[in-house]
Amino acid sequence: MSHAITSPDATWIALFRAQKRARAAIDLALKSAELPPLEHYDVLWALEQALPQGLRPFELEQAVLLPQHGISRLTSQMIKQDLLTRLPCADDKRGFRLVPTAAGLRLRQQMWQIYQPVITQFFGPQLAPEEIITLMQLLNRSG
Repeated sequence: MSHAITSPDATWIALFRAQKRARAAIDLALKSAELPPLEHYDVLWALEQALPQGLRPFELEQAVLLPQHGISRLTSQMIKQDLLTRLPCADDKRGFRLVPTAAGLRLRQQMWQIYQPVITQFFGPQLAPEEIITLMQLLNRSG
């Protein structure tokens, strides 16, 4: 007996494939511009949104759109590149908060100049403005 693909299953597959194609196009555009991969952007964006206090590492893991594995290694690398800095955590003497440096903020803006047009190119021609709004509303409803 064959398993018929249900609407939620087909939707998930289509969404995942669209995300995979968009991600590949974004990664290629960033690499072509000699910029770091999308993971850097995601970390910098999440931390920029949390300024001035920044985020604890576990909060950053919850805030990023990318897989959680390797976030610690990535943030350590970004600290060495002077894109992030650690600030002492007032309520936890052993803890720290991460914030972007001025160089990190500039890099995120540079990356956005490449990233944003790819998003527009990828979705703009395929979706009417009202479809974009509907899609966003539907996806936000799912949690």
